[in-house]
Amino acid sequence: LKAGRAVDAERAARSAVGPMSLDGAYFVAVILNDRGAPEEAQKALRLAVAGTDGFVHRKEAEALLAELDKKFPPEKKK
Repeated sequence: LKAGRAVDAERAARSAVGPMSLDGAYFVAVILNDRGAPEEAQKALRLAVAGTDGFVHRKEAEALLAELDKKFPPEKKK
């Protein structure tokens, strides 16, 4: 991503096969957000932080989710 290959990074992230690690979900969310898909990034982040399992980038994931939730508030369920 830092090498300016965001399109390739997004393509690789979207085509990943099998279960993704929680850190992987965070990085996918970063890529999606950087590529202009914040709502998809929110979905990935919500899945990552929903559980109680720890992961290396949990704090960053929670911070990015909070930032995106301010810009794009989640819809309230009825």
